[in-house]
Amino acid sequence: MVVLLVVFMVTSVDSGALVVDNLAVGGVEDTPVPQRVLWVGLIAPGLPYMMLMLVLMVGFVKALIRDYRS
Repeated sequence: MVVLLVVFMVTSVDSGALVVDNLAVGGVEDTPVPQRVLWVGLIAPGLPYMMLMLVLMVGFVKALIRDYRS
């Protein structure tokens, strides 16, 4: 399960970096590798924050459901 999650995160960061890189250079498909690595370095640190926000959203929805039932 953890391996699947890691593979999902790595492919998501890579595809996000590719999209941002293509947008930054105006749609040119063959961009330099260091430029793409730069975008990965800027996107990847946000992943732990995203996971924290996901946990907080799940807790919030559970609290709303519990409050609604009582």
